[in-house]
Amino acid sequence: MRELIRTLCVLSVLSGIAQSLCPEGSGKRTMAFVCSVVLLAGVVRGLSDLDWDSYALETGQIRLRETEFLERSEDVLRSLDRTVIEKEYSAYILDMAQRKGCPLVSVSVQAQWSLEGFWVPHAALMIGSLRPEEQASLAGWIESDLGIPQSRQEWRRDGG
Repeated sequence: MRELIRTLCVLSVLSGIAQSLCPEGSGKRTMAFVCSVVLLAGVVRGLSDLDWDSYALETGQIRLRETEFLERSEDVLRSLDRTVIEKEYSAYILDMAQRKGCPLVSVSVQAQWSLEGFWVPHAALMIGSLRPEEQASLAGWIESDLGIPQSRQEWRRDGG
């Protein structure tokens, strides 16, 4: 295919030069006709010499690479979406804990891909110095509001 394009470019340049050197009148019209025939012959020859099997193979390989690229970019996008969602849920829990007066230092949420096709909170790690009743209240709220069961909630003391 590249060779065909190169040949057509060379023939076009040569045709342009030949037409520009030709004097005005019937000679120029005849030269334009001859150049058109030469270009058309170059196209026909190039297409007849084209190796259609290798062209089909290259086209198939390009489609395969395109599919792989799209899959990889979708995986990267999913990963970025997951990171953003985990940070958003962590910030949400931390904000709600502060509103309730619970001294949480940090929150880390892990998201999991659902069968419906989006990220949902799966597990959470909370660090802070909470009294047992504050922890129970916050754990119940996390379970009811975000759907993270208490069995997947980990609580650690921050040592402060």
